Amino acid sequence: MNALLQSFHGLGGWLKKQLFIEKLNNPLGYLIVVFLAIGIALTIAMFGLKAGALLLGAGIGLPILALCFINLQFGVNIIMFVAIFVLAASKYVELPFGIALDALIFTMFFSLIVRQIRDRDLSFANSPISVFIILWVILNLIQVVNPAAASRMAWLYTVRSMAGLIFLYFIACYAFTSFARVKMALKIFLGLSFMSALYGLKQEYFGFTSGEMSWLHSDEERFQLIFQWGRLRVFSFFSDPTNLGICMSYAGMVSF
Repeated sequence: MNALLQSFHGLGGWLKKQLFIEKLNNPLGYLIVVFLAIGIALTIAMFGLKAGALLLGAGIGLPILALCFINLQFGVNIIMFVAIFVLAASKYVELPFGIALDALIFTMFFSLIVRQIRDRDLSFANSPISVFIILWVILNLIQVVNPAAASRMAWLYTVRSMAGLIFLYFIACYAFTSFARVKMALKIFLGLSFMSALYGLKQEYFGFTSGEMSWLHSDEERFQLIFQWGRLRVFSFFSDPTNLGICMSYAGMVSF
């Protein structure tokens, strides 16, 4: 196991050099560009635009996924980018972006488990918050045998949506080993929130794009939820105004 982890660290250093220091200006970068260009062209010609987009996403996403597995701090920062801009992309391309985000979080949590097999040190989770979260998880697991439950599938979907947040909490506890790392994450969060606020102001005063209007009108229930009191509520990069409001409230309190 130690040899496996050392190989992961070595791979992480090599990828960091190839991607960030040399910025793919190396044989690996040339190979990736050629592979993507030929592969995407052939895929679009044979299977359509959606298949080409999936291949492009795989070419970009797999190296990032590997880095997130190796460097949890990097992964936490990437999740903030993905969580916002994936929602923006989902308005234009119908792809399972939510599943991709879940896969990223579960991959990082698996990395955390591998590290714990080696270190056997849970001090990073030594907090009253962790105790309450664990008790809450136990309560939810007990609910699966609740004889009065209306639907087991509803329980499964609810647990799936909340499991990622719980995993992300423990991942962040492990990754934030210094105040400098916390500050970096806060800067990224505030920067993304500021961009979201600016784009929300653009929607409010300059209107929505044709793609956003098509997305709104593609679902009658969605349009009814967003069109209220004779006007369209802004949602910026998010899927609905509620998520934008929550993000702005958090960012406002952190800034204050």
